[in-house]
Amino acid sequence: MFVKYRAYLFWCQILLSNNLTKKLEKLKGVTMETLFNLQEKEPPKKIKKEKTVNVNLEEFVGDFIIMFSGGKDSTAVLLFVLNHIRKYNKKNRIRILFFDTKWEHEYTYQYLTYIEKKLGLKIERIETEGMKNLCVRKKRIPRGLVSRFCTKELKIIPFKKWLFENYIQKGKKAGKDFIIVQGIRAEESDRRAERYDIFNVKNFEIEKHRFKVIYWNAIFTWTKEQVFNYIKQNGLKLNPLYTELGMERVGCFPCVSARTVEIKAVAADDKYRKRVFELEEAVNKVRNGKKMRFFVEKEKQRLIDEAEKTKSLFAFAYTT
Repeated sequence: MFVKYRAYLFWCQILLSNNLTKKLEKLKGVTMETLFNLQEKEPPKKIKKEKTVNVNLEEFVGDFIIMFSGGKDSTAVLLFVLNHIRKYNKKNRIRILFFDTKWEHEYTYQYLTYIEKKLGLKIERIETEGMKNLCVRKKRIPRGLVSRFCTKELKIIPFKKWLFENYIQKGKKAGKDFIIVQGIRAEESDRRAERYDIFNVKNFEIEKHRFKVIYWNAIFTWTKEQVFNYIKQNGLKLNPLYTELGMERVGCFPCVSARTVEIKAVAADDKYRKRVFELEEAVNKVRNGKKMRFFVEKEKQRLIDEAEKTKSLFAFAYTT
C-alpha cells in the first residue's frame, strides 16, 4: 500500500510541475499500473565475488574438513575427497562434520549411520541449540532470505566456533593445516556461479578473533546428473528422502522455505505435522505481538492445517 501511495505522489508531482507538457509527453501511453510496477521494481543487487586462491592439492598434507548434510552434494564431495586421497596415496585426515539442528528427518539420521558403516568413517555430530529452542529464544520463526536466521545460528556460528577451538586457537592455518570442502555447484543458480570458484578465501570472525579460511568447492562444475551418477558408481545409496519421499533437497524438515512436495510429505505424516504445530505454539506462547505460523505462504500452511483437520474428524468419527 505504501509503495502505491508513493507512486500516486510521484504522479501528482508530475502534474503540478512547471514542465507539465514535456513530462506528459515523456509519459505518453504510460498507465498508472505501469507506474506502480516501476515503483515496486527493485534494482538488481550487486553480487559480491568471493576471493579466489590457488591450492596445490597434490602437495597439501593437512586435514580435509567436510560439512556433511546427508544430501547428494555433500555425499559426492565426501566420495571425491576419499578418491583423491587414494589416487595420490596420501595420508590426509578427513573430518566429517554434521551440525544437528534437531529438526532433521529421521531418514537423514539413519543415512549418517549408513555412511559410517559403508565407508568405515566417523561423522562428528555437533550438537546445536536446536530449531525449536532457537525460535523460542528469538520469539519468532525465520522468514525469507533477510530474516532466515536459522542457518546462521545453527550452522555457520557453531562451525566458526568449532573451527576456532580445534584449529585456529592451536595455531593451525588454512591452506597448510586444513581446507574446508563443500558441495556448492555453479549449476544451482546464476548467483552461485558468479560468486564462487573452485577455491575461495573467506575471512571469519568469532568472539573478536579474525582468521582466514580456504574453501575447496570440489564439485563446483558438476551437474545434478553427474552427482547422482557418481554416488551410484561408488556403490552408495542415496538418502531415502530422495528415493522414497521424492524430495529435491535434504536439510531441515520441514524448512521454512520448503517446496510443495515437501509440504505434502509433512502434511501426510503425523510426526512432522505435529512438530510444526508444537513449534508454533511454543513461539506464540512467548510472543507479545501477532501470532506467527510456520509457513508464510497461506497455501502451504493450508495443506498442513487441512491434513490436521481431516485427521481430527476421522479420529472423532472412529471413536464415536
